[in-house]
Amino acid sequence: MPIDGAHDESDSQLSEPRVHNELVAGVVSGVVVQAGSIAGGIHFHAAVHEVPAPRHLPSAPPVFVGRSAELAELTTILHKATGADSTVGIAVLAGSGGVGKTYLALHWARQHSDEFPDGHLFVDLQGFWPTSTPLEPTVAVRGFLEALGVESGRMPVDLDARVGLYRSLVANRRMLIVLDNARSSEQVVKLLPGSPKCTVLITSRDHMPGLVARYGARPVSVDVFDTQAARTVLARHMGSGRLDAEPEAAAELVELCAGLPLALSIVGARALLRPHLTLAVLVSEIRRAATRLEALDDTDAVASVPVVLSWTYAALKPEQSDAIELFALAPGPDIELTSAAVLLGRGVGETVSMLRRLEELSLVQQATPRRYHMHDLIRLHAIDRAQHRQALETRDDALRRVIDFYAHTAFEARMLLDPHGTPIEMGEAPEGGRQRLSGEADAVAWFKAELPCLHASQELALKRGWLARVWRLAWTLHTFQWRQGYVREQAANWALALTAAQQAGEVDMQIRAHRALADVASRTGEYDAAMTHLRRGLAIAENHQDVLSQGHVHHTFAWLCEQRDEVECALEHAIKALEFFQIAGQQTWMAYGLNQVGWYQAQLHQYDKAQENCEKGLALSRRLSHREAEAATLDSLGYISEHTADPSAAVRYYSLSLDLFRSLGNVYEEADTLEHLGQAYLQLGKGREVHDAWHLARDLFESQGRAARARYLNERLAALAYRLSSTPPNDGTS
Repeated sequence: MPIDGAHDESDSQLSEPRVHNELVAGVVSGVVVQAGSIAGGIHFHAAVHEVPAPRHLPSAPPVFVGRSAELAELTTILHKATGADSTVGIAVLAGSGGVGKTYLALHWARQHSDEFPDGHLFVDLQGFWPTSTPLEPTVAVRGFLEALGVESGRMPVDLDARVGLYRSLVANRRMLIVLDNARSSEQVVKLLPGSPKCTVLITSRDHMPGLVARYGARPVSVDVFDTQAARTVLARHMGSGRLDAEPEAAAELVELCAGLPLALSIVGARALLRPHLTLAVLVSEIRRAATRLEALDDTDAVASVPVVLSWTYAALKPEQSDAIELFALAPGPDIELTSAAVLLGRGVGETVSMLRRLEELSLVQQATPRRYHMHDLIRLHAIDRAQHRQALETRDDALRRVIDFYAHTAFEARMLLDPHGTPIEMGEAPEGGRQRLSGEADAVAWFKAELPCLHASQELALKRGWLARVWRLAWTLHTFQWRQGYVREQAANWALALTAAQQAGEVDMQIRAHRALADVASRTGEYDAAMTHLRRGLAIAENHQDVLSQGHVHHTFAWLCEQRDEVECALEHAIKALEFFQIAGQQTWMAYGLNQVGWYQAQLHQYDKAQENCEKGLALSRRLSHREAEAATLDSLGYISEHTADPSAAVRYYSLSLDLFRSLGNVYEEADTLEHLGQAYLQLGKGREVHDAWHLARDLFESQGRAARARYLNERLAALAYRLSSTPPNDGTS
């Protein structure tokens, strides 16, 4: 088989496959069953392990008071959801920013966690983050699928396919799903389960009447605290004795916070850190802040936030104030400690001390160890201060540092995933360098943790006109996204890269972007769009006499022609690609090219020529220790043997190819090779082995959205089953 269009000159990975149906069945039942190696015959071993129920709720709030009516209403919704004929229980906790919706949801969830034995799912939908766009439903569903045991390499690309799989996996499960900080009904509809045993908690500033009308959601209004509850919050922070000692000042402090939990927690935290001051002094300071801002409106609780923040800022040291303002500018919804140190231009130890102080003041939070975030109202206030207080050069220097840190770390991660790749020029490393990664698994984990920040960095770089950073980030993300199935995200990244490259007149990256966009379009069945991108890329490469890029574009053209059943056209492009690779002396791609030419020659029954080219390609790929090129070429040699009356040799080649593809985690090509292997077994009369190979291939085709191939194998499996049922057992055929 040929290596397909997913590659650029430094890519060694193939397309993103979707979820294997057998895997899905295993997850639903609580186990995952994986097929063992196939070598010299179908021999399966079942690696069965329990899939732990996901427990993704963040930690419960440290200070929680009141809300008894809301808690009781949520419990009623839970009891309703347990009825045999009921629909899924959905509660929408709606209220203004800073009113405590998330804390309420998490407190209730922790109280009732034992009632959901099949697990809890949580996602922050980032509906109102000032520095990032709301989370796309397809990204949120992907996170849920990963939590439910679906491997990244088997993830559906299409949103509806992801949603269908997600709902299948949670069917008949008692699960709690928390959708935090939702922007609109449209953002959450795809995340709703179909099972009446599930309960969904949604927090939003929108009351979502459409969700109430269409899906029977129960609205639960979350308002500011009354005077007694607000006083209780302050007492939890600073002690009731301090409030009792100055009742009038305490009452005024409550009034200034307007009953808003966020404001109360900030005031309480700072008061706790200043035990020597009287409440009267604290109140006078806040009053002065309110006068300065002219923002205090007793009828608007949210107006209390800038007041108490302004008062809190006044107590910060200059370096702390600078830090919180730069911290707010960081791209993405949160930031890891090392990245924060680079952003601030400080050492990690100093940054830890700085962030600890800001945590004590309730200005930042550590949702998970070493990852920090801010409430969106605090972040908005800090961004506004930064724009007024920090020089543009200071802000840009900080942002360039952290974006370059992300890009250089992503570069190292990509090279760990794709050591045969030809690196692009990355520019000078930032002062903080890059985060050191220990190997491929560490690289994947880093990419997964930082992906939202990397996307946000790319968007920010384009807005700032830092064009080279835009395409560098797209390039560094390519291998990870392709292998992990982030196809839509990859298309968005390369679209930004193309825009940046066009603005900068950067020819090489324009060609790469067109090829990458053609790859994505072809994988989603948009062949006309793919052809358009390839023609544009080829025209640019020809105009600039870029030999290697012409080879890459022709290589991708050949694969796309094959998808359109135009094999003669595919061979023409493959031959041109190989010629360009030979002129350029690019041995890795010569190995790919020799195999691709041999494959199409075999498709056209030119078996002698095909054998010669594929054997050359196999020898070259082995000399280069390039396993993916080797696996593809072994499959081609198996096909040639199968069609030249040597099925035993075909089985050997296919089995070696299958082992290599599996070792690479390339389940897309695994499916093709399984189909080929089954055909070789059929020639040998080994019906049971045929059944096993085609059954696995059929399931993979279905999970990958390759419906025509799946239907074809279904028909052949049905015919094979009839044959096996009517044939007496003999030498291994059943």
